[in-house]
Amino acid sequence: MEPIKVLLVEDDPVWRKGLSDYLNKEPDLAVTGEAATKEEALRQFSPAHVDVVLMDINLTENNPDGIETAIELITLAPDCKIIMLTSLTAEDVIVESFSAGAVNYISKTSFKEIPDAIRAAHLRQSAIHPTAAAALRSEFLRLKNAENQ
Repeated sequence: MEPIKVLLVEDDPVWRKGLSDYLNKEPDLAVTGEAATKEEALRQFSPAHVDVVLMDINLTENNPDGIETAIELITLAPDCKIIMLTSLTAEDVIVESFSAGAVNYISKTSFKEIPDAIRAAHLRQSAIHPTAAAALRSEFLRLKNAENQ
């Protein structure tokens, strides 16, 4: 069986190297590309060579350009499977990530769960991380309450 091909988009070189090494130890995963910026990610992305994109939200300072990059990747390939990876837990950022087309959202502190999240995304399973699920539930409740007023 061919390994799941992962494009890793992360601006921190130490974190990127560590995560790449960690994922490449999994027999069914292969980091086939690494990018530190939005521009690099867009250049390296090819639906034929990438099954899942692991996308950091903040690629430059405190700018959520990972979300912008996700939107552009989804425009290029609507079937693109993107997992947002970040240390941010703000509900609005989580909701914005899913609105941009992400299939999952994982905190960097939960890095041990990333291989299974990649597998689930590749299989088109909707295994949303509990942190993200709570934020989405809150947003749905907010919308429902606004609708009923």
